[in-house]
Amino acid sequence: GEKSKAFRPAETKVLSGEFSGTTTNRTDFDGKKGPRSSPIRPVASTLLLYGSMDGLTTTQNDFQAKRAEKVKAIRPRSNSLEQGQPFEGHSTYQDGFVSKEAHRRRSMRSTERSYESNSAFVGDTTQKSDYTAKKVDICPAENVLTRSPSSTFYATNGAQL
Repeated sequence: GEKSKAFRPAETKVLSGEFSGTTTNRTDFDGKKGPRSSPIRPVASTLLLYGSMDGLTTTQNDFQAKRAEKVKAIRPRSNSLEQGQPFEGHSTYQDGFVSKEAHRRRSMRSTERSYESNSAFVGDTTQKSDYTAKKVDICPAENVLTRSPSSTFYATNGAQL
């Protein structure tokens, strides 16, 4: 369905019009003015986005070029895959595989006939028959919290009555 509308009490609604009072946020706010900070890298920088760089970076200084040749895969001449013949053999996966026979079990759902009965259903459950009501004493602190206030508080200024 539809989304339920939010309940908003009438006393919390904001009336239309300008708010003329001062809030604690406005009262506590201390506006400070200062000069705007300049960017770390000025626009007229020596690092340009285009063109070549004459200097050397630390990466270029630390780099040591080493000559190396690409290694070729070493396969024995007796390898049948090299001559384009199909692979005839067993892999370790095939050798280790043990097939097991399994049959699907019959469903254990009971038929609807098992629920049919000619006698009337008595609504007593084991939960209901085994239940015994017990009287539990309330915690002493609970008594203090639940009793009605019998004393009245009088605001006094020190020892004056």
